[in-house]
Amino acid sequence: MGAGDNFTDKISLELEKNTCVNDECKYVGMLSIKTANKSVDDALKMPDPVDLYYGLLNEGEVACLFADSNAGKSIFAVQMADYISRYRKVLYVDCELSEKQFQLRYTSKELGFRYYFSYNFYRAEIDPALIGVENYEQAIIKDIEDAAIQTDAKIVIIDNLTYLCNSSE
Repeated sequence: MGAGDNFTDKISLELEKNTCVNDECKYVGMLSIKTANKSVDDALKMPDPVDLYYGLLNEGEVACLFADSNAGKSIFAVQMADYISRYRKVLYVDCELSEKQFQLRYTSKELGFRYYFSYNFYRAEIDPALIGVENYEQAIIKDIEDAAIQTDAKIVIIDNLTYLCNSSE
């Protein structure tokens, strides 16, 4: 056997490991159906996700926080961003608070207190004068993508999705 044969054998073996045999896997449209044990066996071959926030958020995932108004979602989102920014760059898109409101939330004149965030924590806010412009939703999504690239943030937290879906009720 030549050197190329060994490479081909490795590829064949890898394909065999990930291929459904003996009806272990069925396909129905976009769905791949396996036994739970086959799913676990296949997943054991994959790397574990990187935990970003106490098991609630993993690298590569999308998560949505939802609850009634004034339940603390924005404060919790900032806490998550603050924690993650200790070791990763985070872009927090704040569609809820103005810069002054954000400052008031994290300072106290009476106590002489000012909270200091990590330099990896980037906060962006939408210019209110631009809300409702033509193609608003597409423009803001592109701007968020561009801001993430500019800041090199791999984690993006958007507070509140309502502002990205202006035309949907």
